[in-house]
Amino acid sequence: MNPPCARCAKTVYPVEKLSCLDKYWHKACFSCKTCNMALTMKNYKGYNKEPYCSAHYPKTEFTSVADTPENERLRRNSAMSSQITYHKDHRGSLDKFSVIADDPETRRIAQNTKVISQAEYHGQVQRKDEMERQRELLPTAEEVRLQQIGKRMNSIGGGTTQLPAHTTQLP
Repeated sequence: MNPPCARCAKTVYPVEKLSCLDKYWHKACFSCKTCNMALTMKNYKGYNKEPYCSAHYPKTEFTSVADTPENERLRRNSAMSSQITYHKDHRGSLDKFSVIADDPETRRIAQNTKVISQAEYHGQVQRKDEMERQRELLPTAEEVRLQQIGKRMNSIGGGTTQLPAHTTQLP
Protein backbone atom coordinates (compact mmCIF):
# COMPACT_ATOMS: atom_id res chain seq x y z
CA MET A 1 0.00 0.00 0.00
CA ASN A 2 1.33 3.48 -0.90
CA PRO A 3 1.41 6.11 1.88
CA PRO A 4 -0.37 9.48 1.67
CA CYS A 5 1.55 12.73 1.05
CA ALA A 6 2.22 14.78 4.20
CA ARG A 7 1.18 18.01 2.42
CA CYS A 8 -1.74 17.16 0.11
CA ALA A 9 -2.82 13.81 1.66
CA LYS A 10 -2.98 12.15 -1.80
CA THR A 11 -1.32 8.80 -2.49
CA VAL A 12 2.43 8.98 -3.11
CA TYR A 13 3.61 6.49 -5.73
CA PRO A 14 7.19 5.15 -5.62
CA VAL A 15 8.27 7.10 -8.75
CA GLU A 16 7.57 10.50 -7.17
CA LYS A 17 8.13 9.58 -3.51
CA LEU A 18 10.42 11.61 -1.24
CA SER A 19 11.09 10.28 2.28
CA CYS A 20 12.09 13.01 4.67
CA LEU A 21 11.34 14.15 8.22
CA ASP A 22 9.73 10.78 8.96
CA LYS A 23 7.05 11.49 6.33
CA TYR A 24 6.42 10.85 2.63
CA TRP A 25 6.05 13.70 0.15
CA HIS A 26 5.39 14.26 -3.53
CA LYS A 27 8.41 16.00 -5.08
CA ALA A 28 6.15 18.96 -5.95
CA CYS A 29 4.67 19.10 -2.43
CA PHE A 30 8.06 19.20 -0.70
CA SER A 31 8.21 22.98 -0.25
CA CYS A 32 8.67 25.58 2.50
CA LYS A 33 5.72 25.66 4.86
CA THR A 34 5.80 29.49 4.93
CA CYS A 35 6.55 30.63 1.36
CA ASN A 36 5.97 27.41 -0.65
CA MET A 37 9.42 27.63 -2.26
CA ALA A 38 10.33 24.26 -3.83
CA LEU A 39 12.94 22.49 -1.70
CA THR A 40 15.39 19.68 -2.31
CA MET A 41 17.09 17.28 0.01
CA LYS A 42 20.15 19.60 0.01
CA ASN A 43 18.56 22.95 0.85
CA TYR A 44 15.72 22.19 3.29
CA LYS A 45 15.75 22.67 7.05
CA GLY A 46 13.38 20.69 9.21
CA TYR A 47 11.60 22.01 12.27
CA ASN A 48 8.85 20.04 14.07
CA LYS A 49 8.86 17.59 11.14
CA GLU A 50 7.95 20.37 8.65
CA PRO A 51 10.24 21.58 5.81
CA TYR A 52 11.41 25.22 5.75
CA CYS A 53 13.74 27.24 3.54
CA SER A 54 16.74 28.96 5.15
CA ALA A 55 14.97 32.33 5.24
CA HIS A 56 11.87 31.06 7.07
CA TYR A 57 13.47 28.54 9.39
CA PRO A 58 12.07 29.34 12.87
CA LYS A 59 14.60 30.75 15.27
CA THR A 60 14.74 28.91 18.55
CA GLU A 61 14.75 31.27 21.54
CA PHE A 62 14.93 30.59 25.23
CA THR A 63 11.71 29.79 26.97
CA SER A 64 10.86 30.69 30.54
CA VAL A 65 12.10 27.24 31.57
CA ALA A 66 15.47 27.85 29.89
CA ASP A 67 15.87 31.43 31.17
CA THR A 68 18.53 30.54 33.66
CA PRO A 69 20.95 33.16 34.99
CA GLU A 70 23.69 31.67 32.80
CA ASN A 71 21.55 31.92 29.65
CA GLU A 72 20.60 35.50 30.54
CA ARG A 73 24.27 36.39 30.98
CA LEU A 74 25.11 34.83 27.60
CA ARG A 75 22.27 36.72 25.93
CA ARG A 76 23.43 40.06 27.41
CA ASN A 77 27.05 39.40 26.46
CA SER A 78 26.15 38.52 22.90
CA ALA A 79 24.00 41.64 22.64
CA MET A 80 26.82 43.80 24.02
CA SER A 81 29.39 42.36 21.62
CA SER A 82 27.07 42.75 18.66
CA GLN A 83 28.46 44.95 15.92
CA ILE A 84 24.99 46.40 15.39
CA THR A 85 24.87 47.73 18.95
CA TYR A 86 28.41 49.04 18.66
CA HIS A 87 27.68 50.92 15.45
CA LYS A 88 24.39 52.28 16.80
CA ASP A 89 26.17 53.61 19.91
CA HIS A 90 28.94 55.06 17.75
CA ARG A 91 26.46 56.85 15.48
CA GLY A 92 24.70 58.26 18.53
CA SER A 93 27.96 59.56 19.97
CA LEU A 94 28.85 61.39 16.76
CA ASP A 95 26.23 64.01 17.57
CA LYS A 96 27.91 64.77 20.88
CA PHE A 97 31.30 66.43 21.20
CA SER A 98 33.80 66.99 23.94
CA VAL A 99 34.92 70.49 24.78
CA ILE A 100 38.70 70.76 24.94
CA ALA A 101 40.04 73.98 26.36
CA ASP A 102 42.20 75.68 23.75
CA ASP A 103 43.85 78.22 25.99
CA PRO A 104 47.56 79.14 26.04
CA GLU A 105 48.26 76.96 29.07
CA THR A 106 46.85 73.86 27.40
CA ARG A 107 48.83 74.58 24.22
CA ARG A 108 52.02 75.06 26.27
CA ILE A 109 51.51 71.76 28.09
CA ALA A 110 50.81 69.95 24.81
CA GLN A 111 53.97 71.43 23.25
CA ASN A 112 56.08 70.51 26.30
CA THR A 113 54.72 66.97 26.23
CA LYS A 114 55.62 66.71 22.56
CA VAL A 115 59.13 68.08 23.17
CA ILE A 116 59.71 65.73 26.12
CA SER A 117 58.47 62.79 24.12
CA GLN A 118 60.72 63.64 21.18
CA ALA A 119 63.69 64.29 23.48
CA GLU A 120 63.32 60.92 25.17
CA TYR A 121 62.92 59.19 21.81
CA HIS A 122 66.06 60.76 20.36
CA GLY A 123 68.17 60.41 23.53
CA GLN A 124 68.31 64.14 24.24
CA VAL A 125 67.61 63.65 27.94
CA GLN A 126 70.84 61.70 28.51
CA ARG A 127 72.86 64.27 26.52
CA LYS A 128 71.36 67.14 28.52
CA ASP A 129 72.23 65.40 31.83
CA GLU A 130 75.82 64.88 30.66
CA MET A 131 76.13 68.56 29.70
CA GLU A 132 74.78 69.58 33.12
CA ARG A 133 77.43 67.45 34.84
CA GLN A 134 80.17 69.05 32.73
CA ARG A 135 78.79 72.53 33.41
CA GLU A 136 79.06 71.90 37.18
CA LEU A 137 82.79 71.30 36.74
CA LEU A 138 83.30 74.69 35.02
CA PRO A 139 83.66 77.86 37.11
CA THR A 140 80.78 80.31 37.22
CA ALA A 141 81.05 83.80 35.71
CA GLU A 142 81.54 85.31 39.20
CA GLU A 143 84.41 82.93 39.94
CA VAL A 144 86.09 83.82 36.62
CA ARG A 145 85.73 87.56 37.36
CA LEU A 146 87.24 87.15 40.84
CA GLN A 147 90.17 85.20 39.41
CA GLN A 148 90.84 87.91 36.83
CA ILE A 149 90.78 90.59 39.54
CA GLY A 150 93.19 88.49 41.58
CA LYS A 151 95.60 88.19 38.63
CA ARG A 152 95.53 91.94 38.03
CA MET A 153 96.21 92.65 41.66
CA ASN A 154 99.12 90.21 41.63
CA SER A 155 100.62 91.91 38.61
CA ILE A 156 100.19 95.37 40.16
CA GLY A 157 101.16 94.66 43.74
CA GLY A 158 103.62 91.87 43.20
CA GLY A 159 102.15 89.84 46.02
CA THR A 160 99.66 87.06 46.13
CA THR A 161 96.08 87.71 46.93
CA GLN A 162 93.96 85.16 48.65
CA LEU A 163 90.77 84.29 46.75
CA PRO A 164 87.65 83.30 48.60
CA ALA A 165 87.66 79.65 49.64
CA HIS A 166 84.78 78.64 47.40
CA THR A 167 86.58 79.70 44.19
CA THR A 168 89.08 77.60 42.34
CA GLN A 169 92.11 78.63 40.34
CA LEU A 170 92.02 78.04 36.62
CA PRO A 171 95.04 76.21 35.19
